[in-house]
Amino acid sequence: MNIYTTQDERQLTADYGKYLTLAATGIEDKDLPLCKIVHLPLSESTGDWQEIGEDRAAEIRAAKAAAAGSIAELAQKVTQLSQQATAATTAATTAAEQAQQTADEAKQAGQQNASQALLTTMLINTYQLTDEQALAVKDLYPKWTDIIGQQLPEGYKLTDGGKLYKVLQAHTPQSDWKPSDTPSLYGLVSVTPAEEHAGTKEDPIPYVQMMLIEEGKYYTQDGVLYIGLMDAPYGYPNDLADLPTLAQPVTE
Repeated sequence: MNIYTTQDERQLTADYGKYLTLAATGIEDKDLPLCKIVHLPLSESTGDWQEIGEDRAAEIRAAKAAAAGSIAELAQKVTQLSQQATAATTAATTAAEQAQQTADEAKQAGQQNASQALLTTMLINTYQLTDEQALAVKDLYPKWTDIIGQQLPEGYKLTDGGKLYKVLQAHTPQSDWKPSDTPSLYGLVSVTPAEEHAGTKEDPIPYVQMMLIEEGKYYTQDGVLYIGLMDAPYGYPNDLADLPTLAQPVTE
């Protein structure tokens, strides 16, 4: 394992053919993260992470694959993690209201809550959740503003402005590359309206910004009916009225 320390963080990088995962005991294989690079704040110990070989990594993958076999089980696990974090916060709040509780006890409860919330955020991207499942628990995903400067792999999910985005190509986020303004790097995660609407004149697809446009499909926005002129390579942070090369109003 290689450790690089900068002014703001520590970066853990696995050797060739190796992987990084949590060293803590009591965590099931299916809940363990499996990655090549980990970014840690300077205040956090690198001892919580360990380097493993391909054999151990294969065991973790197998456990994740087995867990992914049941969508309902995955969704339930994520819900349980959320409930545990909520329950811990509630317990800390209740304890703080008790007259006999000391300031040190209140501080300790807050630290435990923060640690559990951090673990949930670290693990959420290791689950093979569908877009629909991810949207149901989007508040568990890391915020874009908290991971600026960290290397993100393709498929990584994050939130910004109350919306869930998926990384389209691996990159290191910059402070001026907001997900809503860089459609080549981020895709908006949403339940595809085409699954609910046929995209015909009689049943057009309600358009929202960042949605992919398909040639020949009909869309509606602000009471206007549009037809797609070509397949868009990715979504745009614009209304259909501002995308005349991709869609035009239907006048007939």
